[in-house]
Parts: sequence; C-alpha cells; structure tokens
Amino acid sequence: MRKLLRLLVALCVCMLMSCSTEEDRHLVFIGDSIIARWDLEESFPSYVVENKGISGSGIETIANYANKYNGKDIVVMVGTNDLYDFDDSTMIEYAKSYLAQIVETNAKTIYLYSILPRSFEGDSLSINQRIERLNSMIQSEAENYGNVVYIDAYSYFIADGDINPQYSYDGLHLTPYGYEVLSKLLNSKLR
Repeated sequence: MRKLLRLLVALCVCMLMSCSTEEDRHLVFIGDSIIARWDLEESFPSYVVENKGISGSGIETIANYANKYNGKDIVVMVGTNDLYDFDDSTMIEYAKSYLAQIVETNAKTIYLYSILPRSFEGDSLSINQRIERLNSMIQSEAENYGNVVYIDAYSYFIADGDINPQYSYDGLHLTPYGYEVLSKLLNSKLR
C-alpha cells in the first residue's frame, strides 16, 4: 500500500512540475493599431493575453514599457507609424534604437514581428522597399539579443510589391485572414 501511495505522490509531483504555470501561458501584446484590433482571445485561446495595442503608436510608445515586463513574454509589432520619422541615412540608427527600446522592457522572451508591407492611401510607391530594408536592419540588430525571437511576417504578406489584398482591407489594417497568418507564425515560434 505504501508503495502505491508513494507512486501516486510521485506521479502527482511529476504532473505538477510538467504543467505550465499561468505565467508561462501569459502573453502581453504591445504595438500599434494592428495589435489593438486583434482578437487575441480568439487567436490564442490557451493563453492569458493582454492587449496593449494603441492605434497610431510608434516605437516611442514602447519607451513607456521600460522595465515593466521583467520575466514575462511579450509580443511586439510596431514601426509602421514611424516610417516617416527618419530618412534612409538614419535608418540604421533607428533600427538600433528600435531594438534598444524593446529590450528595455526586460521581458523574458520578446516575439518581435517584422513591419508588414503596406499600400495605404498616400503611401509612396517605394514604401515597401523601404520597409524591407528596415526589416533587414532590425532583424540583424535582433540577433544581438538572446531573448528576441524575430518573426518575418513581411514575406508572408507581400504580393506583387504591396500588401496582399486578401490580408488587408485598406492597405494597412488586417482582415481575419491576415490575423490567421500572424497567429500561425507566432504559434510556430512560441517556446
């Protein structure tokens, strides 16, 4: 009887240790209107999700989260609203500042989406070439940080030089199909 009791206790302990804690199943999403409009509960039903998306925000908004997510996992998509705040000669400085701001959140793991292509009203014809260059710089800079998991969503959303119209209804904001792609990409990277 004692052997059976010990076996049951050992089994319970193993099960408890292998289960994820709620902290492990918690994701904080930070970013612009693409994050703000995302139905995260539907996309990630097995996670506790927090949506900190703010329409119109850029990388300066991330500075408000410095040292606020110590030990937590965050998901970041930001930058599309910053595209006119710097020129090509200062793009590398922007990429470095971009990563520095995000890393200052002190998150355990940062899942960082690339900036998506766009074809919003008033965008220049070369906007997506510029985004592609910037994403390349951001990705290179992200490699300097062991807690940043870069997610290249750009290549999944680009079609004939613009954002795939199946994924965006206005050239910037996403359709449910676009959010499905983002969800699949993140799920494939979650640790």
